Amino acid sequence: MLSDGSYSKPVDNTGTPQPPGRHVPINISERDPISGALRVRELHAFIPAPLPPTPPEATDPERFVGRLAPALVRAERGLARLEGALAQLPDPTIVLHALRRREAQRSSTIENTVASFEELALAEAGASGVRAEAREVLNNLDAIEHAVDSPLPMSLRLLRDAHAVLMRDVRNDRGGERARPGEFRTIQVFIGGAPGGISRARFIPPPPGPVLDECLRAYETWMHPDAPGAQPRTRYPDLIELAFNHYQFEAIHPFSDGNGRLGRLIVNVLPCKAGWMRFPVASISGYCERHRQDYYDALLGVSARGDWHNWCALFLRALAADAEENTALANTLLDLRAAAARRLATPTGSAAPAAAYNLTFRFPAVSATTAATELQVVPRTARRHLEALVTEHGLLEHLDKRVYGRLYVNRALLELLGRDFSSPPTDARGSANAPPPAS
Repeated sequence: MLSDGSYSKPVDNTGTPQPPGRHVPINISERDPISGALRVRELHAFIPAPLPPTPPEATDPERFVGRLAPALVRAERGLARLEGALAQLPDPTIVLHALRRREAQRSSTIENTVASFEELALAEAGASGVRAEAREVLNNLDAIEHAVDSPLPMSLRLLRDAHAVLMRDVRNDRGGERARPGEFRTIQVFIGGAPGGISRARFIPPPPGPVLDECLRAYETWMHPDAPGAQPRTRYPDLIELAFNHYQFEAIHPFSDGNGRLGRLIVNVLPCKAGWMRFPVASISGYCERHRQDYYDALLGVSARGDWHNWCALFLRALAADAEENTALANTLLDLRAAAARRLATPTGSAAPAAAYNLTFRFPAVSATTAATELQVVPRTARRHLEALVTEHGLLEHLDKRVYGRLYVNRALLELLGRDFSSPPTDARGSANAPPPAS
């Protein structure tokens, strides 16, 4: 740490990367596990320097970007293909709802909140007996949809609003404190360390109060480089700046809980809010779920060693892998829908059965009441269409034997959402595991 509290330089006199920030002492009260006595310990919290970062190649940003070029091109092409496929559809929401549902489930799984796609669908339908984990995943889905649909730009206010949805009816497990939905934290938090507590933490983010507030102000300012009066700064390719953004949010850790899910929500939503993507399809959750420890280590590597290259390389690999997987999922979903359309084709040309079936791409478990509202028909008509999809066409299933409040489930869709569409690693020309080019 630097005794004067100033930000450390990106490299020391030997050229070794240094943490992009500063450490400040904090006093933590802990209870002795044996005697029960309260003791005060001095630890150090990390305060990330304002963005943009200063990588070792600070005097030559083009060199920094150049080393990332293969991974950057693969991520850009993967996202462009996915967006291009969606842009050709008459109704992209058929696929977007499925991708959003998958993102919410996978992002939650990274935080050890695990629920199946069927449980998520039942929680969304208001079914009884659903586990708390499924309701938390539903909150994550609702938070993503709220952020996507909000007229607000990417901002601290939008993040607070999304956090309020994410933490709805969820209690924080730290000392019984409420999760404070929609409010920045007023307590010191830490990452890792259980069961030894904060003294064993892998990372301690900024303390609450003025220090945290200043980090957040600088973070929000950086997100709007084209705002009136904004100071000129070094600009990087959009996807690399998205990697910077995700790291910075996680390093600041502004909320008492839910920071990981919100950080990945930013990846999904910011490109659309910033206007350089049309659809909210950028994601890293699928890759990071499979490579969870690498993800955490790469984030920590920036704070501990200033290793921006490794972090950005992993982030770009994750974007590319998720884009390729989601494109395969989208194509399979469209095949499923096309096969159903052929089965539902009738001599009379009625569109009602197809409309009822398409609704299940948004609500994989749907009641006649919900279908009636969405299709703008009376419940009896909606029930007739849904029953026909079960008994005549075999496209839906009854959840159970009850009649009143019966749910109709699109089992084939739920199975596709849970399928692994990831591609195996290739060689160095496109590999997620390929070494960086020689410097």
